Amino acid sequence: LGSAALRPVWLATVIFATLATLVMTFATVTAQSRGLEQPATYWLAYASGAVCVRLLGARMLDRIGPSNLVTPALAACIAGVFLLIEANDLTTLRLAGLVGGMGHGLCFPVLASQVASRSPDSCRGSALSMFTAIWDLCFLTAPPLLGELADQLGDSAMFAATVAGAIVLLALWTPLEHRAGRGQDRERLR
Repeated sequence: LGSAALRPVWLATVIFATLATLVMTFATVTAQSRGLEQPATYWLAYASGAVCVRLLGARMLDRIGPSNLVTPALAACIAGVFLLIEANDLTTLRLAGLVGGMGHGLCFPVLASQVASRSPDSCRGSALSMFTAIWDLCFLTAPPLLGELADQLGDSAMFAATVAGAIVLLALWTPLEHRAGRGQDRERLR
């Protein structure tokens, strides 16, 4: 579980799970506090984006390779949260949902694939358990921490701080992935 090949996957999972937790906890509440009617349409757009990217891009993972898709998938998740910073109308709210959902729809299978392909058979179950444990940890810790930030500075500042943190972590992920992970993914695609 501590192998060099899995470290970038764990970091990407923390980024992704935190972003997903953020929107699941605060997107609708923020939309309501901004006076937007039908804030639940965010979730229709989010689910539509996730389903469409999986249906229309199902072979993309195999053709392009998981390592090449982590950055665009996380970038879409980050962009979805970025749009929430000033989503003061339903169009922007729905666009945030669509873009974030597309990132989610792509990121989850990409990271799950990396966990499975980078783990030896003898500990693949443990690695997948670790993947889901990171999700659970983010779901437990992010909402109260981010909620406190929102209480102190407002929802827009909370979204902006999360976007900034995700970008910093993605910048840290990049060299880690280049050193540890890409060789394994290239080998798997041959």
